[in-house]
Amino acid sequence: MIILLYGEINMYIEKLRDYQKEIFDLQHCINVIGWDLRISCPKDEKDEVIKLIGSLEDKLFKLQTSSEYGNILKNAILFYSIENIF
Repeated sequence: MIILLYGEINMYIEKLRDYQKEIFDLQHCINVIGWDLRISCPKDEKDEVIKLIGSLEDKLFKLQTSSEYGNILKNAILFYSIENIF
């Protein structure tokens, strides 16, 4: 039973890491593109870059507030807490 439980713990922790990496990567892209917009973006392309940043920020918001992320967090915390009991 404990071995199966340990496997479940690792699965939820790994899902959490993957999801948080996706969020981090998206935040990094937004920051880099935002820097480019401020520093070196040609004036005639600024509107397109602003739309791109808006689209990426919308995706980031959806990732951070999704019920899937909430479930992943809840399960990771629950199983991590159970692991510390044993």
